[in-house]
Formats: sequence, C-alpha cells, structure tokens
Amino acid sequence: MNKRKKITVGFIASWIFSLFFILMGLFLLINTIVFGSLVIILSLLILPPTSGLIQRKMNIKFSNGNKWLVIIVIIIVFFAGVINSAEDKVIEPTTKDIPITTKETKEEVSKVQPTNNDYNQIEELIDERNLILKKYQDSEGSYYFNALSSNDAVKYELITKSIIKKLEKYKLTAPASKKKVIEELLKEENERLEKIKETIQTWNEEVSYIKVWSKADQWDADAEKDGLLFELQVFAKEEVTIRTKGTLEVSLYHGTGLMGDQKGTFIQKWTKEYDVTDFTSGTCGGKSCAFIEDIQLEYDKDHGFGSFSVGYLEAKFISQGETFEAVQKSVLVD
Repeated sequence: MNKRKKITVGFIASWIFSLFFILMGLFLLINTIVFGSLVIILSLLILPPTSGLIQRKMNIKFSNGNKWLVIIVIIIVFFAGVINSAEDKVIEPTTKDIPITTKETKEEVSKVQPTNNDYNQIEELIDERNLILKKYQDSEGSYYFNALSSNDAVKYELITKSIIKKLEKYKLTAPASKKKVIEELLKEENERLEKIKETIQTWNEEVSYIKVWSKADQWDADAEKDGLLFELQVFAKEEVTIRTKGTLEVSLYHGTGLMGDQKGTFIQKWTKEYDVTDFTSGTCGGKSCAFIEDIQLEYDKDHGFGSFSVGYLEAKFISQGETFEAVQKSVLVD
C-alpha cells in the first residue's frame, strides 16, 4: 500500500517562502552577484525538494525553528545586498550647472561651452550674409559694399559680428590643426567688419542727404497724348559715388486750382527699374547732385481737366527698402 504524504501548514509555507526568496535573489543578482547568489542558496535550504534531499544525504533533520532561522538570515542578507548595491552605483561627473566661484574655474568652464554644432551655425550665418550681398552683385560677380542700403548694411554688420563671436568661441576647443584656419577666418571677418562700418558711416554722413528732385515741362507727344519731361537728380552732401539700384516711381495728380496746395485726384503712375548704377555727384545749381537722365512720361490727353488746370508730379526713388525723400512739383496741364 502506497504511503500517503502528509501536507501541513509548514510544508506549504516552506514552498511559498522559498520560491519568494528565490525570486528576490534573482532580482538582487542583477545588481550584486555575491548577495544574490547567497539568497538563492539559502532559499534552497527551505525549498521542500532540495531540503529533503540535503537532509537525506547528510543524515540530518531541519526543525521548524531551523527553517525560521534560515528565513531571518535570508531577509538580513537581502537587505544587506540592496544597501550594498546602492552604494556601489557611480555618479557620472558633469560640467553642467557647476557654480563658478573663481576666475580659474570660470575660464575652465568657458572652454567646454562650444558645441559641435557651432561651426555649422557659422556656415549658416555666412550663407545668410551672402544672400544680402547677392542683391548687390554685378555681371562680373563682384560685390560692392557701398551699394548696400542702410538696412542691409546694419543687418550685414550684425551677422558679421555673430560670425566673429562664434569663431572666437569655437577657437577655444578647436584642435590644434584647425586653430590656424580659424585665426585666418577671424582676420578676414574683422576686416569685413571694419569695411562695413566704413560703409555705414558713409550712409550716415552722405547718403542720408540724398533726395529726389524733379522738374517738369510740357511737351506734345502726338494728337492723342500729352507728355511731361521729367528730370531726376539725386542730391548728396559731398561729391561721392553712390553705387545702388532701385525703382523710380513718378505719380501725376490733378489739382483743384492754379494755386491749390493739394495733390488732388490721382491720374497715372510710371515706374522704372534701375539696376546697379553709379550715381556720381557733380554740381547742379550750386549743389552737389547726381544727374540721372531725362525721362519722358506720356499720359492720356482725354483727361477732362480743362485748360490750364494744375497737375502735381510726385517722385520717389526706392532703393533696397530705402525711400528717398519725395518732392512734389506742380505743373500746368493743358
């Protein structure tokens, strides 16, 4: 007859505790091999199959008190392993947010600030600056600083300053092989900066005095149309050569009377594009000016003005976003 095995509360508890402690030992094994292995080995002492095998082989018997003692030892070993693994964790050193307390420390931290992306940012700034210059490129591919409008000149200066600042920053951590190249680039950029500063000074001292002046005389184009002879002159403070391009806008208005001071009703507008052009100032009526050309403007004769009405001619010269002073000139329109 087969002998029935007696299942007791202690037998069930041995299975539960041993399996639980084995899982804890495996978890601890990830962080510390010694303590994890020790927990697993001690857990096997209370696991019924291995416990029975050990007792038979060694001819000993584990009492319930022995098993509770093993459980207490397992718990102590487990917590000791957890504490030990926490202490063994290494915190990586970092230079981020290090308080700067001395001049030496400040200089040391500044040397690690440039990133690998700095040089790419420099190239992007150079591309942006080249887009400005492209507007002032002649047919031979040459660029002219004194062709820059005041807005573009200031923008060019700011971009160049940013390039210099980033080059100086990049130079701190660049390899020795690149330091000479960066020195040359810095020299070129500083020369560019000085040149553009001279250009801006020219704008402030001379170009700001430029204005459009016009005179108009009547002329008969044919039986259907009348015309105006328009002369454009650009005044400057001194005799200078201004290299620029822009758009001339001339508008004709019909006034309300011979002595009226209002522009009246808009009649017609003419526009003309000027490519990169040299405006060299000379003398016009005792003033420095740059004479451009005579422009003949035609307008419809059937305007219904009546004889000896007053027309107003308004001229604007717009160059790269800069609108030079517009001067209104009254003319008789027949």
